[in-house]
Amino acid sequence: MSDNSAIAAVTATLKYLLDNGLADASRNKSGISKVTTLAPGLLKGDAEIGLNLFLYHVAENPNLRNMKLPDRHRPGLVVTSPLALDLFYILTAYGNKDFESELLLGCAVQIMHENQVLTRETIRSALHTSSSPTEPLWFSSSNLAEQVERIRVVPQAMGTEEMFWLWSAFQAGYRLSMAYQASMVLIGGAQPAAASTP
Repeated sequence: MSDNSAIAAVTATLKYLLDNGLADASRNKSGISKVTTLAPGLLKGDAEIGLNLFLYHVAENPNLRNMKLPDRHRPGLVVTSPLALDLFYILTAYGNKDFESELLLGCAVQIMHENQVLTRETIRSALHTSSSPTEPLWFSSSNLAEQVERIRVVPQAMGTEEMFWLWSAFQAGYRLSMAYQASMVLIGGAQPAAASTP
């Protein structure tokens, strides 16, 4: 089960996959390798060249909302059920030349398609690489990789109206983009297990 740094750890893992994929010159025909995780409305100037992965919505997983997952504690202990979350991302390609956005997005969706399940090894590598010895990220010690359920990342179908509403909410001009859902992240309660009444 993950701790409260799991949401940041998922974003860092997806950014790591995109960074590594864009570094492959045989896959990335654009030559652009910049990946950011900012809100689209914050991208200005040179920041608008590359890929941007933005977490725009977090929701409780409807399938596990009322279901208690089995725990691994000894009999006689009551444990709070984990919070099961779905994360919703918008992946946007930015370019300033003809076909750059299309080439970048094509490369990005291929990377995401090849990594539909975030493995333990990938998560550990991402969190280790994202952190430097001198300035470690506060979520670099996340236990997301130890979560029992694997996290799946799948494209999310969006109609024209929904996409228009989303970009209006970002207060940014529309850019070529694709939506993804990462499901599910299990966050355990911070309270220790308590003994049940006899």
